[in-house]
Amino acid sequence: MEFQGTERYYLDPELGAIVNMAIAMEKPLLLTGEAGTGKSRLLTEFAHDVHARGGVVLYGGCSDRLAAPYQPFAEATEHLVRSLGPDRLPDLAVTHLAELSRLAPELSGLLGSPPSVADDPDTVRYRLFGAVAELLGSVSARRPVLPALDDQLQELAAGLTFA
Repeated sequence: MEFQGTERYYLDPELGAIVNMAIAMEKPLLLTGEAGTGKSRLLTEFAHDVHARGGVVLYGGCSDRLAAPYQPFAEATEHLVRSLGPDRLPDLAVTHLAELSRLAPELSGLLGSPPSVADDPDTVRYRLFGAVAELLGSVSARRPVLPALDDQLQELAAGLTFA
């Protein structure tokens, strides 16, 4: 896969080389810069392109006031689980599925309550990381997955039907 820009978005060749290098190496790309320089626009157009090619786009929004720990990741995980539905979820261990509801409590109706563990935050974090990694790994084995975490996702969220 190579991203060339879209009809609505001109991709500067230098930036395009960087984006496509990250794609080829299957590595994350972190865009930083001043407000108004086109970071969100690039992400939006790239997400549309990934989706049009059959990929899964997971979005999570950041804000000045995070409503919950790991909010962008919780939003992306919740969106993926809801869009797949319980019958299309990959074959994950039951404990992993229930663990995902720790990240997004709204999912407990679909996935069950998270298992009780000691109040050790390191153990909880480790189990949560394992559950998310297994879910994303399983889904990405079938289709490309783009986690899109941004602080301005209104346009992206409004314009796509995901998964």
